[in-house]
Amino acid sequence: MNENDFDILFLIRYINKMLHHDLNERLKQYGLTSTQGRILFYISCNESNDIKTSQTDIIDRFSLSKSTVSEMIKRLETKGYVKKVTQEKNKTYIELTDYSKSLIKTFETNREKTKQTLINDLSPSDQEKLKEYLHKMINNMKGEEEPCGNK
Repeated sequence: MNENDFDILFLIRYINKMLHHDLNERLKQYGLTSTQGRILFYISCNESNDIKTSQTDIIDRFSLSKSTVSEMIKRLETKGYVKKVTQEKNKTYIELTDYSKSLIKTFETNREKTKQTLINDLSPSDQEKLKEYLHKMINNMKGEEEPCGNK
């Protein structure tokens, strides 16, 4: 079997597995998992767009159970990455701490390095085509919704 024989779903899953492993390795030194890192990125993306993030938003965005998200937020809060802020008649939002805001810049630098590794041998034209195809695949699977920060 040569590399052209692999099914597209296998290739997408394999890239996802590699990205997941890469992110876990990069975040390990901060005591974070890839899921926790993605949640921090999500909150950061929302904050940069003046959007408040609730626990329910995280549950919906990541398709995680209420108890899983509750425990994850508790761990992130204990480690000093997030804080809970209660507003609007007991509505609680999750915000990044100054510490995690400073780390987000480091995470973004690492994210850019990973991206450059992925697209290293692709011409600018091929990169644009790839983005177009990926957007089409996303739209085929879930409609018009775009992942935060990936336009």
